[in-house]
Amino acid sequence: MLKNKAIIKIIIAGFCFCKSYGQINSYLQLDGSSGYVIVQDHDDLDINTGEDFTITCWVRSGDVSNYHRFIHKRMPNAGTGYELMNNLTGHFANNLENVQNVHVGSPNWSETILLDGNWHHTAMVVNTVEHTNKLYIDGIIQNNCTATHSAIGTTSFANAIDLYFGFDTNLNNYFPGDIDEIRFWSTALTPEELEYDMSDTVSGMEPDLLASWDFENVTDQIAPDISGNGHNGSLVGGAFIVNPDSSSTYVATTISQTTLPTGRGSQNARVMLVNVVMSSTRSILTEFDLTFGGTNPNNVENVDVFFTGNNSRLDTTYLFGSAAPATGVFSISGSQPLDHGNNHFWITYDISPNAVEGESIDATCETVTIGGNIEVPTQTSVEGERVILLGHKILYSAGDYNSAAYRIPAICTAIDGSLIVAADARIDNNTDLPGNIDITVRRSTDNGDTWLDPVIIADFGNYGASDPALVVDRNSGDIICLYASHVGLFQSTPANRIRVQLSRSSDHGLTWDTPVEITDQVYATGWYAAWVASGSAHQLANGRIVAAIGVRYSASSAIANHMIYSDDGGVNWNYISDVASYNGNEAKIVELNNGDLMMNIRSQNYRKIVVSDTDGEMWGTPYYETELIDPFCNADFIRYTSTLNGFNRNRILFSNPKHSSSRVNLHAFVSVDEADTWPYSKQIYSGNAAYSSLTILEDGSIGIFYENGEYESYQLSFARFSLNWLSNGDDQYLDPDIIVGDINFDGKANISDLLGIIELMLDNEYLYLADLNNDGIVNLSDAIIIVDIILGTDT
Repeated sequence: MLKNKAIIKIIIAGFCFCKSYGQINSYLQLDGSSGYVIVQDHDDLDINTGEDFTITCWVRSGDVSNYHRFIHKRMPNAGTGYELMNNLTGHFANNLENVQNVHVGSPNWSETILLDGNWHHTAMVVNTVEHTNKLYIDGIIQNNCTATHSAIGTTSFANAIDLYFGFDTNLNNYFPGDIDEIRFWSTALTPEELEYDMSDTVSGMEPDLLASWDFENVTDQIAPDISGNGHNGSLVGGAFIVNPDSSSTYVATTISQTTLPTGRGSQNARVMLVNVVMSSTRSILTEFDLTFGGTNPNNVENVDVFFTGNNSRLDTTYLFGSAAPATGVFSISGSQPLDHGNNHFWITYDISPNAVEGESIDATCETVTIGGNIEVPTQTSVEGERVILLGHKILYSAGDYNSAAYRIPAICTAIDGSLIVAADARIDNNTDLPGNIDITVRRSTDNGDTWLDPVIIADFGNYGASDPALVVDRNSGDIICLYASHVGLFQSTPANRIRVQLSRSSDHGLTWDTPVEITDQVYATGWYAAWVASGSAHQLANGRIVAAIGVRYSASSAIANHMIYSDDGGVNWNYISDVASYNGNEAKIVELNNGDLMMNIRSQNYRKIVVSDTDGEMWGTPYYETELIDPFCNADFIRYTSTLNGFNRNRILFSNPKHSSSRVNLHAFVSVDEADTWPYSKQIYSGNAAYSSLTILEDGSIGIFYENGEYESYQLSFARFSLNWLSNGDDQYLDPDIIVGDINFDGKANISDLLGIIELMLDNEYLYLADLNNDGIVNLSDAIIIVDIILGTDT
């Protein structure tokens, strides 16, 4: 139907309102892990040019561990549309963005904090006459959330996305809590009219009522639109209807799992989240019956269950119970009173330090015992598992170290073997330059098992610093960090440029010098903007340090790629005038074994490649690498090994979200033919993931520092894995100083090494150095190979 544009005068009789306020009778309960309601897209549900609009609802937020959207109709990548949401501290916000991607209140957070477990009336009011977007909580205007903008009333906020209650399609997160009496109006309700809306019921016949869901007559998982306009909603996953007057107290048990990798020796590695949904507070949970799923019990040292209440994120404060690893069904007993609504329990494993890399951990929840009754979850297990890597740590989460958000990872390995990571510490909110952003650094001296507290290496006060790129100068041992500062990329002009800064550490990342600005050295006259792509810069065989920069030539948003370089360890810099790609973006450079330079560029659908055989002075014709799918996202591209340095093979690494349109499905790749083909890749994380950065550790293992969007945009995580895992056992790292077949390190391959291999065969044991044919086992083939080596050498 067409929207009725008449502005109504609401009267009590017309609304058939009762005089009491609040949620009434049945309501929608969402489990926070899989539950939501979806309503098919319709013009009634959009905010078009010149249209007033109001959304009202009652909401009870159970968990503020994430930026949860309880009303959401917005395009991907923070695009066109609207949403109502909460943040990590219990504040609410209204968010609105038009088709030109103009943010109208971006979002601002309410003065009111809603952490009391009670119902609250929430309203978003869009007024075209006032050009305002306002948020009301319990009838009180939230001044922080009032946005005035000329785009309101003069532009469209419409999209073709379905409407969701309790689910964010961009971040793939779920709202844990209760919602009721959702109403959409084609008018800007006044404060007096909102008072009436806060009353109990509407008849469905009111003028200007576009849609209304009261969740009273839900059948076959369909919540009817009582306005009569046909905008019925479908309940999905852990979405339930609760009637407070029902004698039943147990509603359901839902299961969810994380698919982040874990690492050897990890403690309290999350495996499964069990959410027990209750409609009262009268019962006690006393037992979980579990199985290991596909988990090898030898990889696990202990099983714990932690109660986290209505918080869906792991908190180890309240231990419900523990058990030793076992085959078959095993029980974990405890005593936990259950609250109304969501009751979250995390099943966690302590991973053995000797766990097998590449194997996975999983779990199945067979039953839960509540009030003496054995209940079977709706699903006893869900798709997904956690792969075991050599190591995995989350290094930064939103709110850590007094920073609202973190983004933009970079990593390198210092000459002394220390690992150094750098990132944006986004102090106030998760926006790019010119926001208040510092560059933060952390350091590890044990291959990433433990990390020192962060050090801020760039803080320009009210101006920001962003997009770190790291490189280690082999000649001096210095670590160089390049980054942008002060002005935003698309606000930059020749008169007020985004700046390029350099910080240096001469003690392997322990301390850092004062930032040095190199803007004038890397800008051509008239350029509007230039910045170094975050992640890894690169040092050539001759010692030259190179990096790809993105350049804006004019006031348009078009970006081209150039190369900058330094021949004196980063003291002085120059740019090369020849353009590598006119249609470019964030890019990385690697020197090939033949001396050519290859630039790998962010692009939609596939990575763009361009090669120079003149040290970057001139570039060839760009082409697309169809083996490297790309969602238009920054990636990393580094040299792993080279035969020029004594290694047995040439290898190049690459990492990015392997998807053509969404930032999901992070993968690492290895090429053994100078980036001509990419035969091996492994998934690091299937969920939301964006930027990543790669490094090689002293022992030859591979480190990746990446943006993990499991809960927010983003947590920054470090993972370490072997070439053997990445190549499915077809390849393994061999130090060029190690003699092939010398498994006892006496300087040569001889009879004692042959006897050692035979002993390993007889004992059915594995040793990496003894697996000479890289088939994953020590067998007769390896013995034959070492005999050939012995016969061909002086012994």
